[in-house]
Amino acid sequence: MTWFRWRPEERATAPLSRAEFATLQPIERAELHRAAQDSRRQFVTTLLQIPATIAVLGGLLLTAQGLAQTAKSVEASREELLIARKGLEVAQKGQVTDRFTKAVEQLGSASMEVRIGAAYALENIGRDVPDYRQTTVDVLASYVVGNGRTSTKKNYGQARDVRAMLTVLGRVRPAHPKQEWIDLSHARLGDADLSDAYLPRARMYGVFLAGAELFGANLSDSIMPFSDFSSAYLTKTGQLRGVAETPPRQVGSGR
Repeated sequence: MTWFRWRPEERATAPLSRAEFATLQPIERAELHRAAQDSRRQFVTTLLQIPATIAVLGGLLLTAQGLAQTAKSVEASREELLIARKGLEVAQKGQVTDRFTKAVEQLGSASMEVRIGAAYALENIGRDVPDYRQTTVDVLASYVVGNGRTSTKKNYGQARDVRAMLTVLGRVRPAHPKQEWIDLSHARLGDADLSDAYLPRARMYGVFLAGAELFGANLSDSIMPFSDFSSAYLTKTGQLRGVAETPPRQVGSGR
């Protein structure tokens, strides 16, 4: 066995010859023997720790691979969720389109009740889906213009379906405020009830509104030249543009 002596001045170890070892005191020999045993134990311990260290590194590598796989799975799930969401949006748009198409078709029904139901169905669609609101207003306004009537003593006021559509038009609000979003030009709305109706910025050229109820209606900035307001109630209707062009005999503020 080779023995080593620690030499502080050299900061290194050097092997001892047998002659030098024989000159050492018993205590020094015991210390050298103990140091040699400690060195061997430390070496053996280090050798035993190597597999454990390799196992830990392998575990870390497997963990990293697992995390990478999990990240890929999360990304794949996110993409699937986006695809599913887009599919749901497409399905919802398709359902709205079907609802809208069916409601418009029902406006041509021979049944009064079906036409009234279609008017309120269109109102619900316009409220639930802002993108359909303007189209809903245009459809209902077109029906009112085409089916309104001039009241007579024999045929007073408007038909129930037209009244329902006027009610809807009077309470719907634009998704994005803009000018002239409702066009009722040339509509025949004699004795119609438009109390508290919301109709600002409306285009109402040549509208027949004789005897109409307009209490509290919001007609501010509406363009209404050549319209007939004879005997109509116009209390608190807001500023009307173009009314000055109407012949004075056609404008009234009460019966």
